[in-house]
Amino acid sequence: MGGNHDWWSGTYLRDEVGLTLYHDPVELELAGFRTLLAHGDGLGAGDLGYRALRLLLRSRPTVWAFRWLHPDTGARLARFVSKTEHRLAGPSKAEVGRSIVLEKWATETLEQRPDLDLVIVGHTHIPALLEVEPGRYYVNAGDWVHHWSYLVLQAGQAPRLEIWENGGGPTSHPHRQGART
Repeated sequence: MGGNHDWWSGTYLRDEVGLTLYHDPVELELAGFRTLLAHGDGLGAGDLGYRALRLLLRSRPTVWAFRWLHPDTGARLARFVSKTEHRLAGPSKAEVGRSIVLEKWATETLEQRPDLDLVIVGHTHIPALLEVEPGRYYVNAGDWVHHWSYLVLQAGQAPRLEIWENGGGPTSHPHRQGART
């Protein structure tokens, strides 16, 4: 699933790397889970300023203009407008608030859509794994900048959040993993 800036990648990731990059929410079958996969930006209540900015950033003229930039210039511009590198100190109050909104949106989606088993988002970069109902989960996969977290899906098993420890391999992620209370 693409992030905030990944819609500018063009066809490179698909054609040169062999990845399928989704820009919008998509329903997929993943490891036996009927999954709604979304970046999470603009979903749920609020986030009106970002929704307006997203329309501008994803517009054809903006994407066209960005493709004319040298890749080094484009990377500098993306770092300038992104807050990702500033996350080393942990999530901001606004990010925690958005995380709560996304969790509410995801749990309501699962309650309204009995055909779904799993809702996965990322946008806030705050790892979360909640079993909303038996066998049905909300997951925020977190990030590689602050948490080094990722999601593991295996058929016949509950989803797992893990973190990459000191380059030595994965361990179970302690943040917000468990049953919903």
